[in-house]
Amino acid sequence: MRTSLSVPRSQRSATSLVRAVNDLQNLVEAIERIIEQTRTRLTGRTPDGATRVVSLDDTQARPIAKGRLGKPVEFG
Repeated sequence: MRTSLSVPRSQRSATSLVRAVNDLQNLVEAIERIIEQTRTRLTGRTPDGATRVVSLDDTQARPIAKGRLGKPVEFG
């Protein structure tokens, strides 16, 4: 098993850079989806809750209708 100490620094840097680029790409894709959702809302339609992005940190989080007074929708 290789530990991070046995991996050359240049390789660790390259791995970190690849990870950062992938994270940034995922963030851009989520933002693009949110922009499209916003455009849909501006036309008076509601985006489908099953595919709607409600969090940039957790793009898999979905709104859940709970039906409670004062809090009809929660996120989970």
